[in-house]
Amino acid sequence: MKPNRGLMMDHLSEAEITRRLTLALENASPEPYLEFTALPQFLTEPPRLAAVLIPFLSGEAGWHILFTRRHSDLPEHSGQVAFPGGRADPEDLSLEQTALRESYEEIGLKPQDVRILGRLQDYLTITNYRVTPIVGVMPWPYELYPAEAEVSRVFTIPLG
Repeated sequence: MKPNRGLMMDHLSEAEITRRLTLALENASPEPYLEFTALPQFLTEPPRLAAVLIPFLSGEAGWHILFTRRHSDLPEHSGQVAFPGGRADPEDLSLEQTALRESYEEIGLKPQDVRILGRLQDYLTITNYRVTPIVGVMPWPYELYPAEAEVSRVFTIPLG
């Protein structure tokens, strides 16, 4: 009988998640992951920097990940399921700060309430963003305040 990988994932400690993130990043290419391999030949400008927060939360049923659904009236990525995040501002001191600032703006998650665990490999999107995924843990339950103009829904999915 094979072990249930989902249950194994639900019982990971923060330290183990951090260790796995570090190992994954050490083994990743320094180049961003591409949505499709021919992408660079279609992009004529340098990519815009962006970051997303992958919010982990722990509840009675184990680890969950928080997602947003972008409002259908937005000009970019409308209606998509996404992590909170966005374009880096010149004032941002790091991409972690970008992810935390954007998460606060989009869903009301206060930066001081997030423990950053690590990063995943950057990826380059067809819309010419170089996105850095930042993994962090947020408290749960937590009162969120979705920005009505940007976010139509906030929901969680079990990690397992």
